[in-house]
Amino acid sequence: MDYNNIPPITIGSGNSEVRVHGIQGGMGVKISGKRLSSACMKNGLLGVIASVGLGVANDRFAKELIENERRITDASSEERKIIFEELYVKANVAAFIDEIQAARVLSQDESGNPRGVLGVNVMCALR
Repeated sequence: MDYNNIPPITIGSGNSEVRVHGIQGGMGVKISGKRLSSACMKNGLLGVIASVGLGVANDRFAKELIENERRITDASSEERKIIFEELYVKANVAAFIDEIQAARVLSQDESGNPRGVLGVNVMCALR
């Protein structure tokens, strides 16, 4: 894509400065993922991965529930809430790391070097 007539956006300063011609919005689970963000990165935009619910979207949470079935069954109602939260966070962190690594691989140039800039949209609801 030809961005010659569009001035780049400068983010950061000094050694941390990057210039991009646009920023892809973090639009949520299963939309702002590795494929969209890497395509943006390859084309001079800042690609964004949305983090919320990735563990549920890729079955990691379901696997955690199955692997911890006995622990959940034996727990009290209050303990189950804590276990579910722990497993949900664990599944999401692992899936988030996988998604970031996959985006970097998908954004590689012909020499195998990642291209572009990757951002993350991290949202968390607090109780």
